[in-house]
Amino acid sequence: MHLPNRIFRYNCQTNLCLSRPCQNGDLCTSFNSTAYSCTCPTAFYGSNCEINFCLSSPCQNGGICSSFNSTTYSCSCPGNYLGSNCQSNPCLSSPCQNGGTCSSLSNTTYSCTCRTNYYGNNCQTNLCLSSPCQNGGICSSLSNTTYSCTCLTGYFGNNCQTNIYLSNPCQNGGIASSSNSTSYTCSCPFNYLGSDCQYNPCLTSTCQNGGVCVSLTNTTYSCSCLFNYVGSSCEFSN
Repeated sequence: MHLPNRIFRYNCQTNLCLSRPCQNGDLCTSFNSTAYSCTCPTAFYGSNCEINFCLSSPCQNGGICSSFNSTTYSCSCPGNYLGSNCQSNPCLSSPCQNGGTCSSLSNTTYSCTCRTNYYGNNCQTNLCLSSPCQNGGICSSLSNTTYSCTCLTGYFGNNCQTNIYLSNPCQNGGIASSSNSTSYTCSCPFNYLGSDCQYNPCLTSTCQNGGVCVSLTNTTYSCSCLFNYVGSSCEFSN
């Protein structure tokens, strides 16, 4: 005969399921006079389906609880919350300054993603705030301690503080030009050499008989002799 409620009798006198030992669903199966088993609904565990850690709402701050067995559960935490119960969030104190974005790394540590030009553990440093670049130069922070200036044409120096035209670094009529913030070049007149047009070995030349001196290096020159004159100084006539 088919018995309802999955009841099995031993000598037609014992059914352990009659006492409803299975909690939270009561899906009981009696095997004999001494044994039964409970089929537990999802997330319930234990011999009588009596255990579900999530019923006590252990997950804090909006964490989602999942019960795995009769001894453990886990919390799926939102956002920057960490910890076994989503109880920790080091970003709650808003440690990242100047618009930096905080990310929790552990229960007690975090990192800050900083906006352009801001550096430091808490995005607290921006060397460009003091406007170190002069004369229209554009500042870029490189680290907590360094920055660089992109200078307008004609200005150079670490802070774009020097105007090559006003400072006139080129000597002897040389014309200065600059294409970056750290250097300049001089266009030198005939026979003047050197970074600042400071050398002209022809000033002490010994070219004779109308010979024309031509600078070769900062310290050497040669003589271009008139017709019929030869020698290093055009001192001999053919």
